[in-house]
Amino acid sequence: EHSIETAIGNAMGPGVLGLMDSNSQSRVILLITDGDERGGNISAVDAARDAAAEGIQVYPILVGRPGQVLIPEQYGSVVRYQTSDNSNVNPELLQDVARITGGEFFRASDREELETTLDGIIDDYEKDKFEDLIHIEREDVYDPFAWAGFLLLGLDLLFRYALVRRFP
Repeated sequence: EHSIETAIGNAMGPGVLGLMDSNSQSRVILLITDGDERGGNISAVDAARDAAAEGIQVYPILVGRPGQVLIPEQYGSVVRYQTSDNSNVNPELLQDVARITGGEFFRASDREELETTLDGIIDDYEKDKFEDLIHIEREDVYDPFAWAGFLLLGLDLLFRYALVRRFP
């Protein structure tokens, strides 16, 4: 049987590692989850402490609503409404993550509320402009080859029509 896990700490870990070397003024992780912490080898609280130690704020967003929800098939087709016993949520854990990191906890029950929440968070922070990491200096190197080609063409015409006599 396939188990469904929400490894919140494991999800935060790569974000913390990715932001550790950033020199941006605002270092923020948006953690969007639909459940309680289940599985994983890093607890959400430990990951939150690591984030806080690096000055990274985490904004947990709990999505979904209690009760009957659409349960998709394995390949994404919605088949039925069902109350899932596996859909436990733990808003207290997410509030702790936000408190530890200096972030804020949000709850979104539908797509519109999620979009509004995300827009509000994003608007509160400055956006860093990323520059290309690769700078390419372009230098044309065809000039000598072009001049050599013109010279050979000119010599061909000179030898063909002026200097070399053709015999039938």
